[in-house]
Amino acid sequence: MPRSTTTRAITRRSSYNSIVKNNVITNDQSACLAESSSYNAEIYNNSCYNTAISRHGGIMISNESALHQAGTNVYIRNNILYNLTNRPMEVIAPHAMTNYATLHIDHNMYYNPNGVTFEWDDKNIYGMPFATWQKTTGLDKYTVVANPLYASTSTLTLSANSPAINAGIVLPSVTHDFNGVARPTSGSYDLGAYQSAQ
Repeated sequence: MPRSTTTRAITRRSSYNSIVKNNVITNDQSACLAESSSYNAEIYNNSCYNTAISRHGGIMISNESALHQAGTNVYIRNNILYNLTNRPMEVIAPHAMTNYATLHIDHNMYYNPNGVTFEWDDKNIYGMPFATWQKTTGLDKYTVVANPLYASTSTLTLSANSPAINAGIVLPSVTHDFNGVARPTSGSYDLGAYQSAQ
């Protein structure tokens, strides 16, 4: 998928072998990152700010109602989600996956000054705090809750002291950042859409 400066959520619906990477998403009423009925979906190194304003969560995993086909092999890594409302950081809708063992959400950074919570309908989880979510679900084991310290809330570039710098994992399908800068320049991958020079 081409890099973009969209202010709309990034959604993969009924896709096969798709990659969504290096996007900047701001001020959206719905989820920043959404996946529905996809097979082999990779959602990597996206930067989000003030999404899920009125519905869903920062990340939304669902089953496309028109297809009645659950997702399989979904990978969501190296993303930054900074939300401002009381909506959950992640929402996993009913019957979203063929096998929840194929849902891989980890190595991300979440921040919400109101607190980070999670929702998973099939498991009757609502408003669950981060540490309990990690222990209960096995998801987000290496995800951190921290302010990414964006240098700008319009571009979502990282400030020099951002904890997102060098905090990502190597992803072979993400060789460059939003601006075409190679990953990594030095050290490790940064989280989000931009790779710093550090």
